Amino acid sequence: MPRVETYGPGTVAPTALPSARRQAHETVASQGGAIGAALADVGAQVANRAITTYDQFTRVERQRADEVANLTTVRRFNELENALLHDPESGILAKTGLAPMEGRDQVLEAFDTASGEIGAGLTTDEQRIFFAQQKVARRGSVADRVDTHASNQLQVYEAREMDALLTSTVNTAIANATDRVNGPRIIAEQLAAQEQAIDTVGPRRGLGPDARADLKAKLRSETHVGVIERLLAVDQDVRAQSYFEGVQDQITDAKERTRVTALLEAGSLRGRAQRTSDAILATATTLDEAMGPVKAITDPKERDEVQGRVEHAFAVRAGQERVAHEAMVTKGKNIVDRTGDWRRIPFIEWEQYNVGEAGQIKQYAENKARGVTVQTNPNTYAELTELARSTDPVKRKAFQQTSLPLFVNHLSTSDYQHFVDLQASTRAGDEEQTRKLLSNTGVQNQIVDAALVSMALDPSPPQPGATTFDPVTAARVADFRRAVREAVTRLEQRPDRVGKPATDAEVLAITDQLRTPTGRRVVKDRLWPLSAITGPTYAFETAQAQAATVEDIPPGERRRLADIMRQEGVAPTDTRVLRYFNLLLQHTRKDR
Repeated sequence: MPRVETYGPGTVAPTALPSARRQAHETVASQGGAIGAALADVGAQVANRAITTYDQFTRVERQRADEVANLTTVRRFNELENALLHDPESGILAKTGLAPMEGRDQVLEAFDTASGEIGAGLTTDEQRIFFAQQKVARRGSVADRVDTHASNQLQVYEAREMDALLTSTVNTAIANATDRVNGPRIIAEQLAAQEQAIDTVGPRRGLGPDARADLKAKLRSETHVGVIERLLAVDQDVRAQSYFEGVQDQITDAKERTRVTALLEAGSLRGRAQRTSDAILATATTLDEAMGPVKAITDPKERDEVQGRVEHAFAVRAGQERVAHEAMVTKGKNIVDRTGDWRRIPFIEWEQYNVGEAGQIKQYAENKARGVTVQTNPNTYAELTELARSTDPVKRKAFQQTSLPLFVNHLSTSDYQHFVDLQASTRAGDEEQTRKLLSNTGVQNQIVDAALVSMALDPSPPQPGATTFDPVTAARVADFRRAVREAVTRLEQRPDRVGKPATDAEVLAITDQLRTPTGRRVVKDRLWPLSAITGPTYAFETAQAQAATVEDIPPGERRRLADIMRQEGVAPTDTRVLRYFNLLLQHTRKDR
C-alpha cells in the first residue's frame, strides 16, 4: 500500500536553507510601519483641514443667515412705522387737533405688540441682539415723532379754539343785548372770559404784554359796538344811548366811536319818530286826520320821519283793505261759478261791492245762465299786459292796484287766472316769477302786431272818442287778437299740453294761419251807395276758412309744413302742403 513519508530527525537537514537569514525580533518599522505612520499623519491633516473648512463654511452661512434676518427685521420695522405713522386713514401723523395726543399711548402699545411679533421668529443671539437694538431705537423715534406732531397739533388746536372762543364771547354778548334782566350780567361775563383767555393762552402764542393789552381793547370795543348796534336794530334807542354813555371810553378807535355816535343820533331820531307815529296812528282813522299832529312837529327831521311812517302805515292799511275787498269779490265770483246765481252772495258782502263790481258779477251770472263762454277781449288783454310789463313804476303800481274782478266778462277763465297769478307775483315783489309769467307775452305780442301790419292793419288803432277812430278797423284788430288768443288757449288746453304754454314758434304758426287771404271784402259807403271799398278778407274773419292755392299760404308757414313732412318721410308737394295747411286752419278756427 502506499506510504507517506514523514519529517523526522533523519530527514531534517541540520543546516539552514541557503537563502534564509536569521534576524532579530520583527518591529513596526521592520514590517513597514514608517510608511503607515506617514499615511496616518496625512489622513489626520486632511481630516483636520476638512473640519476647519466646514467650520468656516458654517460660520459664514450662519453670519449670512443673521444678516438676512436683520434685513427682514429692518423691513418689518419700516412697515410697522409706516402703518402707525403715515397711513392716510389711520396713521397718527395724518390726524389733527387733539387726536394725535389722545392716540399717543395707543400707537406705542401697538408698536410694542407688533415688535413682539417681529422678534418672536428670531433664532440666534446675534439676531435677537440686533432686533433689541432696532426696537429701542425705533420706539424712541416713533415716540419722538408722535410727540412732536401732537405738540404742533395741540398748538394749532389751541390757537383755533382761542380764536373761536373770542368770537363766541362777542356774539354771545351781542345776542343777549336786548335781555333787560340777564343781558348786563352775560355781557360782563363774556368780557371777563375774553381777558382770561388772552392772559392764559396769549403767552404761549407769543403775545407779549402790549400785544395782549391791544387785543383785549379791540375785543372790548367790538363787543360794545355790537351791543349798541343790536339795541338800535330793535329800536331800543334809549337803552343804546344809555349803554354808550357807560362804555364810550372803552371804544378806543376814534373813527368807530364817531360812527357809533352817528348811528345813535339816527337811531334816536327813528325811535322818537316811531313812538310819535304810533301815538298818531292809534287815534287817527284817516290820513287827513293823521296829518294834523304830524304838521305840529317842529323838528324838521323828526317831522319828515314821522310823516313817512304815517303815510306808509296808511298805504299798508289801504293795500290790506284792497286785498281783503278783492278776496271778497272773488269769493262772490266763485259762488256764481258754483251756483250760477249772484243772489247767493251774502247780502252783507254784496253791499260792499262798488257799482262796477256789482254790474260785472251780475253780467257774469247772466252769461253763466245763458251758457255763454266768456272770450278774452284782446284790447283788455293787451292793456293789462302792458301795465304789468311796464318799467314805469306808476304803471306797475296801477296794475298792482287794479281790481281784476272788474274784468271777469272781458277775460277767458284761463286768462283771468293768468292775470290773478301775475298780480300776486308783482305785489309780492317776486320778479323771477313775474318774468316767467311774462316770458312769452312780449315776444308773442310782437308777433301778433307784425301779423296785423302785414294785413295793413294798425296794431294800436285809435279808440272811440278820437277824431281818427275807425270802428271797422278797430273791430278787425280786436277780432284778430281774439282769434289768436282763442287758438293759443285751445292749444294750451289740449290734454298733452297741460301746464305747457305756447311757444313763440307755435304762436307764429297760428298767426300765419289766421292771416291767410281767403277772398275779397266789400263795404258799401253809406253816402255813396253805388261805390264800394274793396280789400282782402282773411282766415280769422271767414267762416270755414280755406286757402285756395298753396300760394295763399304765408311763406313761413309753408316752409314749416314742408320741413315737418320731410321729417316724416313725406314728399312736400304743393297739393299735400295745401291739404295739411287747411286741416290745421280748420283746427285753429275751431271749424268742425
